[in-house]
Amino acid sequence: MARARILIIDDDADFSSIIKTTLEARGYEVAVCAEPSACEWMLRDFSPELLILDLMMGGRMEGALLARRLKGDGGACRNIPILVVTGVRQQTGFFWLRDPRDPVYLPVEEVVEKPVKPADLAQRIERLLAKRGGSAIGPRRTLLIIDDNPTMRAACMEVLLRVPEYVVAVAQDGMSGLEMLRRYEPDLLLVDLLMPEMDGVEVIRCARKDSPGLPVIGITGDGLAVAPAERRLGLRIQWLLKPFTPAELREAVRQALDGVAAGQGRSA
Repeated sequence: MARARILIIDDDADFSSIIKTTLEARGYEVAVCAEPSACEWMLRDFSPELLILDLMMGGRMEGALLARRLKGDGGACRNIPILVVTGVRQQTGFFWLRDPRDPVYLPVEEVVEKPVKPADLAQRIERLLAKRGGSAIGPRRTLLIIDDNPTMRAACMEVLLRVPEYVVAVAQDGMSGLEMLRRYEPDLLLVDLLMPEMDGVEVIRCARKDSPGLPVIGITGDGLAVAPAERRLGLRIQWLLKPFTPAELREAVRQALDGVAAGQGRSA
């Protein structure tokens, strides 16, 4: 199992390739994004535990704008460390920030100037991850959400990422969800009942074959569909009925992770 998931956001393909190779050799799982406009969906799908972010992309300070957006209220990286690696001094001849980690202009955990040795960068990454793991945050639990509705996926992810102990991955259909299940080995599966091609019941069946003890929360807007689904499964599971509140979602997840008996969650 990978030590941690790291997302590199940098339009310098050579730099990204070298760093990716170095980190993978150390046991990390690494994804690369060259376009700032595409990084937020990668954050949702890859669910990294640390970001490496270039400051200047496309001739503009895209990295600074992105960092402020990701670290702001409701941002996807409020609880995820960002390590900025920048060559702005090389490109412009000066670096104008007195403190590169300016809390307003650049609200990130650390800034490193290029050129940087890959081994030195790896050591910085290890320190940041160790610091995060050694904080007041308890052991992190990985949650996998499978839902074909992008609004529902994004809403659930936003709510759950506000809990520092949770790492959240999402998938848009059953097949990709099962692939992510095998890759991330989550502690809890949340799955929509009604999906095209492979519905929630089939996903749960396959998931239970791979991970027999995996806790599952079924999500549905039709309370009458719960009993038939459980008959098909041959077991009772925990359910969330749409529409549900953020508090109900968090409580259902807490109960499932705490080992509450199947069927004691909100059900029809």
